[in-house]
Amino acid sequence: MPPIPGIDLENVQICKNYYHAEKIKAANDNKDIKDVVIVGAGYIGVELVDAFNSAGKNVTLIDVADRIMPNYFDKEATEIVEKRMKDAGVKIALSQKVTEFKGENGKLKSIVTDKGTYEADYCVFSVGIAAQSSMLKGVVDLNERNVIITNDYMQTSNPDIYAIGDCAEIKSVITGQNAQIALATTAVRTGIIAAINVIKNNTLPQMGFTGANAISVFDYHMASAGYSAEACKRFGIDFEQVYFSDNDRPEFMSSYKNVNLRVI
Repeated sequence: MPPIPGIDLENVQICKNYYHAEKIKAANDNKDIKDVVIVGAGYIGVELVDAFNSAGKNVTLIDVADRIMPNYFDKEATEIVEKRMKDAGVKIALSQKVTEFKGENGKLKSIVTDKGTYEADYCVFSVGIAAQSSMLKGVVDLNERNVIITNDYMQTSNPDIYAIGDCAEIKSVITGQNAQIALATTAVRTGIIAAINVIKNNTLPQMGFTGANAISVFDYHMASAGYSAEACKRFGIDFEQVYFSDNDRPEFMSSYKNVNLRVI
């Protein structure tokens, strides 16, 4: 939780686990809540925008990045979703940083950014992740971002301690190097690998991870695996790419839809 003034006001909610989700669903069902602000345009944030918009709320999406879901998809894909969101009545406020939550009598009333102020009855704050590994400093090896360093068996530098989930490094099949890939599917797989290796004394090495993921929002279905073109640029990886559109079935079929595909 970043130290933003007013972040502890009533109706400022984080979204990290099942119990948070229950509270968010209750807010979405609450007819008295009309103006909702989502801070964070990653997967969770965009899915929440879809949910609140479907319930008839006035929704604003704020993010410091210049487009939605930048870690997963290149601009051609996210532009389509942004247009669909705007057509559905969502207000998108990008390239903005939240500086304050303002309230009355302890309850949220508005959200202030470095570029404007937005009225809000309710806010979900879903920005980034940080490994909660402080209890392990000096106990196991951590990387520069305090993510737990593991070997092929999800074992840390202390052989009696294994690490799984978003706080642990895994092997990227793209680079062959260890990386943090914060996805639920990755967390589940690391849990299975670690459990088997605890029981069977390191007999199941991880095969590596592609970061495969998918999302369905505003009637648009998206999936990706590996690195986007922007990620390749960020990591200094030389690449070529091709982008094309085609129908998922032959045109003589009773129904077909257009598919956009990028291969890197």
